[in-house]
Amino acid sequence: MKNRLTSALLATSLLLTLTLAACGAPASENSAAPTVSPAQSGQTSETDKPTPAETVGTSENAPSETPTASRSNILVVWFSRVGVTPFADGVDASSSASINVRDGELVGNMQYLAEFVAEETGGDLFQIITEKEYPVTYRDTTDLAKEEQSNNERPDLSSHAENMDQYGVIFLGFPNWWGTLPQAVKGFLEEYDFTGKTIVPFCSHEGSGLGRGPQDIAALCPGAELLDGLAVRGSAVSGAQADVQEWLNGLNLGS
Repeated sequence: MKNRLTSALLATSLLLTLTLAACGAPASENSAAPTVSPAQSGQTSETDKPTPAETVGTSENAPSETPTASRSNILVVWFSRVGVTPFADGVDASSSASINVRDGELVGNMQYLAEFVAEETGGDLFQIITEKEYPVTYRDTTDLAKEEQSNNERPDLSSHAENMDQYGVIFLGFPNWWGTLPQAVKGFLEEYDFTGKTIVPFCSHEGSGLGRGPQDIAALCPGAELLDGLAVRGSAVSGAQADVQEWLNGLNLGS
């Protein structure tokens, strides 16, 4: 009887020991662990990383199509009435100089040329935008431009190029206002250090070509190299892509 009791106690003790050991045992290396997504774990996967913004400039009014996060060494800058003038919807382009209608949207002469340059060079686009608006009528705009020039004004800018250091070649597009750059373009050139960079001007005009533009650029950016520019009559910009190609080929930027 005593032996049977002893055996029963030993068996019970052994069973209890095995049960406790099983409860405290670590999971096997081959055990299936629950899957945790990167978001749950606090990590960021490649596909969850936020994509870079697609603008070179920072401004509430900056054009959304302006790309950023680019590895291009070329920046194509332009200033145009379209973007700084409150044109009414459905405005007739023929009634106001320097604007065009393309696929139902207003496009400035300089935007046309800037897009041609960017297409041929792979450069990033950036539009100079002023805080103030310019008059809808062309004559009133030229009168205001003359006043700004006489007073040597620098209109405040609401668009600013980020990462200017990454660009070695700056194509600078402007309408010829009173024989030279608009004052807003001069303000843009004074905002950055162009030492060691290459500036290539292009403009729209109605008879005076680049005017004093190259000389004024050289004076404002004495440390930059200035290449030969291109001047296109305002009435011809929409069909000027071949002229832009020929001009760019002559610059030998890739050599």
